[in-house]
Amino acid sequence: MFLLTALWSPPQDQLSGFLVDQTITPPGREFFYQFEKKWVWPKVSEGLTLEVKEKRARGNATEVVIMVNNEVVGNYMITAREEIIEAYANYAVRQTQIYIQNNQELLKAFELLGNGIY
Repeated sequence: MFLLTALWSPPQDQLSGFLVDQTITPPGREFFYQFEKKWVWPKVSEGLTLEVKEKRARGNATEVVIMVNNEVVGNYMITAREEIIEAYANYAVRQTQIYIQNNQELLKAFELLGNGIY
């Protein structure tokens, strides 16, 4: 009986994707916190990897890069001002969701066309 239950188990909740924090400064971490707080995974998000990377820039600014499956979705120059960080995080969430939605629609269109091999 144990073997039977080990072979057949009810489906587990699937991992929806990964959100990776690669920030290094306090403003970068605040951006990631704001982004994560507002982020909602799309219905079909299996296999997605979102990375929030940070690169140091001149002066007080820092560059935050959002990547989806190793493709750059957006670059944002932020400073230590909280309202700027929050505004860019809101914008980044919208842009990333639009990118994922458009990408999924494109993949569905390619599936409808087929691979051309008969």
